[in-house]
Amino acid sequence: MNIRSFASGFAVAAIIAIAGGLWLAKRLGDQPIRWMPKTYYDDGDIRTEGTGHVVADGTLMGEDMHGNTFLHIECRNEQKRCRINELSSLGSNRSVFLYNDEWPITSWNKDVIVAESPPVPTACSRVKLVIIRQAQVIQYNRIPQETRDAERCKAITNKAFRWTLEDQPFS
Repeated sequence: MNIRSFASGFAVAAIIAIAGGLWLAKRLGDQPIRWMPKTYYDDGDIRTEGTGHVVADGTLMGEDMHGNTFLHIECRNEQKRCRINELSSLGSNRSVFLYNDEWPITSWNKDVIVAESPPVPTACSRVKLVIIRQAQVIQYNRIPQETRDAERCKAITNKAFRWTLEDQPFS
């Protein structure tokens, strides 16, 4: 084998390796971020009266929600608060945004827990979180704010949405 055939073979192999690497990088870049599967834990209020602890994780699904948002919800009856941590993959599938909030619990009983975001006069919408305990259903209801500034909120649809926490679909 002479040096010319070796160099030609090496060049062809390098081109194939580079093209394959670029194709693989593009293919992986097109894949959506995968969230953990839905989980649910409820202590059933078995401890002291007035206590209780519910934790849920899952992908927000429903109309206009396509598996790009993951929620971690933790509600504690003693504190009368639900903490919500939201991870959203917007735009580029490799950009993830974190949003944290805490809402007061407006109702807690053996069947249903309800927490609501406080109505902020400048907000376009508010959220009502409903946890149906026995069925392990978590509803995330986005409700248009009555006092919304129509001009400032024109990019956000003035429509109520009812989303649920689910497993992220594989597409």
